Amino acid sequence: MTSTVKPTDANGRSTSRSFDLDGPGSGATKSRIPEVALGALVLVVSALAALWLFTSSSERTSVLALANPVERGEVLDIDDLVSVEVASDDALVVLRPEQSVDMVGRVALTDLPAGVLLTPSQFAVASPLASGEGIVGLDLESGQVPSSRLTPGTTVSVILTPTPSDPSAGDLSDGGAAALGEVLVDAAVVVETQQSAGQGSVYVALSMSEVDARAVSVAATLGQVRLVQVKR
Repeated sequence: MTSTVKPTDANGRSTSRSFDLDGPGSGATKSRIPEVALGALVLVVSALAALWLFTSSSERTSVLALANPVERGEVLDIDDLVSVEVASDDALVVLRPEQSVDMVGRVALTDLPAGVLLTPSQFAVASPLASGEGIVGLDLESGQVPSSRLTPGTTVSVILTPTPSDPSAGDLSDGGAAALGEVLVDAAVVVETQQSAGQGSVYVALSMSEVDARAVSVAATLGQVRLVQVKR
């Protein structure tokens, strides 16, 4: 806004002066408002574009997961499996949905909660049992097995060791079975082994006759089992 004032000088002549009532720089300030808004819009668009690039760079992959919790030794059923999608830039050692047919019937090597992604190392192929056969799983201390590196197919004898409270435990004069250790199973076959992390124990699954498996299971509950590797 501009105003004109007409004062008179000493000789009676008038002079005119113009004043900008809006003040200096007001037009420049108004003209900068659209520029600031445009800059903010550019920042928002750039942030959204960066977020889109980050999310799109992670490849989404369908993998197998557990629909239900599974305990160690439990056989997988088709209802225990579910397909989920994960986003990751890393190469995951996981199982694909098309491998579900191969996983049904396998045995869990450890307790697994629902939702965990499945990997091949978590399961073992279940050995088919003939009529009258049985498989017994044993949690043994390192001193109860001939080696922590027992492999499937190894033949072992299962020995019933005496308890410390047995009066004949330290008496070898009569050569009795209670003193020397009774052979529960002459030849059992190792089906699966797993080293228990941080506990110093070994999980061993043995295949034998159904009757022997029951006897070994009872003896293992009492802590009276020892394995001896043999060759048959």
